[in-house]
Amino acid sequence: MSDLTTVVSAVGGAAVTGLFHPQQGDVFGWYSIGLLSGMAVFFLLFLLMNGKAATAAFMGAPETRRDRTDTTHDGTPGPPDGRPRR
Repeated sequence: MSDLTTVVSAVGGAAVTGLFHPQQGDVFGWYSIGLLSGMAVFFLLFLLMNGKAATAAFMGAPETRRDRTDTTHDGTPGPPDGRPRR
């Protein structure tokens, strides 16, 4: 599905670029501003509706939260029962 989306986006972008010529005015600039604004609104709505962790996962950020019982204070793995090493 993502390959199809990429192809449709590329063809759509080429069509828009071909339709709006710089000699005909600044319509392409307004199109670009509208496209960027739409993406920003989508991102903000997704953030508000799903929270920071879901948005980070959706955007491809690596998992940053750790279970504090599986590591010691220096970051090395602790024993299986979760007690800190002495």
